[in-house]
Amino acid sequence: ATAAGAAELGGGALLAAGAATPLAAATLTATMITAVDRVHLRNGPWIKDGGYEYNLVLAAAALALAETGPGPLAFGRRRHSGPFWALWALGAGVAGAAAARYAAELAGGDQAEAPREPAPPAEESYLRVA
Repeated sequence: ATAAGAAELGGGALLAAGAATPLAAATLTATMITAVDRVHLRNGPWIKDGGYEYNLVLAAAALALAETGPGPLAFGRRRHSGPFWALWALGAGVAGAAAARYAAELAGGDQAEAPREPAPPAEESYLRVA
């Protein structure tokens, strides 16, 4: 959890500053893939059930920024953008997520597994049929 928080903070700060956009996108993509793998995958795709839908949207947004590049007010250079850098960020993100999974397994992966999030309670109907 500490590593994920640090990766999200660092990647988000780089992305917001427009510095090292492909590296920031790779870091955030790795974090989102790890979150899907460790927590959300078993809940299905929909966010209302604790699924991975939102994590994929965040990873896609980060990769889209790697492709389009930072805006005009960014601190970073605009030369590191385009399809090549988006694919690089995706590959680096997948590699980072695989490394995180391997490290978790070495540290006792069953203990690092997050419990399944309970499904939200079903809405009760206030209309009663006699």
